[in-house]
Amino acid sequence: MGRVCDVGTVWVDAVRWAGDDPQPGLVEVRLTDAHGIAHPIIDKEPIFGSEPPLRPDTVYPVRTRLGCTVLDARVVRGRELVTITTALPYGVESASGRTEFEVTPDQLTD
Repeated sequence: MGRVCDVGTVWVDAVRWAGDDPQPGLVEVRLTDAHGIAHPIIDKEPIFGSEPPLRPDTVYPVRTRLGCTVLDARVVRGRELVTITTALPYGVESASGRTEFEVTPDQLTD
């Protein structure tokens, strides 16, 4: 499979409005990786590709998208895994500072 370096989006679940400052507000999402681990990410609302936009009065959870770059795709023990980074294109990292995650191909969107 090898390196692919395609820019795209990954599905995440918006779980709450995290605050009004800075404007236009912060949203917490969870990126669940291929191993079932949920990684919390808090960032500005426009970073997440929601239509309509996420707001404080949105009924959460809401499935939305986060920009990412595919770094690698490979098969491990018969399972296809894709390594992505959320550092590109927007510099997004998880609450623990992670920017690279293993996901499955069905977690990626157009």
